[in-house]
Amino acid sequence: MKKYWKLIAIALVSVLAIGMFYINSVIAASPYPEFVIKTIQGNENEINNIVLNGTYYNRSINEPIEITKDGSHYASERSFFDRLKGNPGKQMKQYQTEYRNFMRGKYPDPASFVENKDYLVYGAIEYKPITMNPGGFEFTVSILNKKNDKTTDFDMDAPNGKYLGYIDVIDVQIVGDELQLITQSYGENKMEIKLYSFNMKTNSFIGESPIMSAAQEQKENRYADISMLNGTASNEVSKYIFLNKVIREEVQLNDGSSNSKEIDNELYVYNLGTREKEAVKLPKDLQGQEKVFNGSMIYSMKTDENGIVVTPYNIEDKAVQAKFTIKQPQIDKDAESFKAIKDGKLYVLAHGTDEDNTATLTIVSLETGKSLYQGEIVKAKPPAEFDYYSLDLTDMEIE
Repeated sequence: MKKYWKLIAIALVSVLAIGMFYINSVIAASPYPEFVIKTIQGNENEINNIVLNGTYYNRSINEPIEITKDGSHYASERSFFDRLKGNPGKQMKQYQTEYRNFMRGKYPDPASFVENKDYLVYGAIEYKPITMNPGGFEFTVSILNKKNDKTTDFDMDAPNGKYLGYIDVIDVQIVGDELQLITQSYGENKMEIKLYSFNMKTNSFIGESPIMSAAQEQKENRYADISMLNGTASNEVSKYIFLNKVIREEVQLNDGSSNSKEIDNELYVYNLGTREKEAVKLPKDLQGQEKVFNGSMIYSMKTDENGIVVTPYNIEDKAVQAKFTIKQPQIDKDAESFKAIKDGKLYVLAHGTDEDNTATLTIVSLETGKSLYQGEIVKAKPPAEFDYYSLDLTDMEIE
């Protein structure tokens, strides 16, 4: 019997392998519909490097989904081990593949990375229990020199961290030989945006620079929020950051309920090289509009019956440039959309698809204002008459 054990083992492995193949084939037959990006006009190559992320809903079902030019992929279709890894996004997956050792143990948040031709840098902040670290929070920095494939790591307690209730890195930038971590923190009834700088040659801390703060005035029922303007991809080097400061007030209504009323809305630009902050004085008709930025340009947008009207504004020249309109099919004046800029192009994703509405994807050249691509996100097969579903697209990745 002993001389046959190898043959028996091979036979068992073969049977198991064939069984697993058929089991996986059954599992792989997804019960969820296929969604595609249907081209209406333009060059399909424009969507080669785009991933749309969202959630598919159908009665009691809600399933994370990502859509590319090749079709749709649901979270449940991924292998068990892939699901354990989460879904870090296309750029982070590329880093994990290309720089496997460097990425090990790092949380794949795009806001924590910056890359140029020489370096890939990771900057984050971690909470440390008071018993382990009197400061409470600790900066963690890793710098990969892409020329010699050498990684340098160092940590530092966050200055005055024990007075903070919360702190997070919202952007990482490189200016010359200086690494800059831009943070948002809450503490002592105040929100604050700060810049912490490090010397990349000596791995030493240079100092901290306050950028903006906003007190939470509880007695006046007022609260403030400071957010970074959406624009250039978070892992790219930028000369400026743009900050929007909004102050709201809770107003009591006659029926006993309350409503939030905007008291003030201010836009600022911060030069990372000179450490100078300046209020951006936009024309009055642009002040309440949605905005994205790219380099020294701010693009204000409003939706009307013809599409999305885009007005460029140059902060260095302080001049409004010629506006243009992005025409979209089935335009809904109140429809929400996700907007991003990459390589001189503006990407606009209208969010929702269901039995009555269709999400759209439009790509426009910022230089000419002309449409490069327009498509719809639809089911590959027409939905049944009583097929009640919705597809909520919340994010767009552009490689």
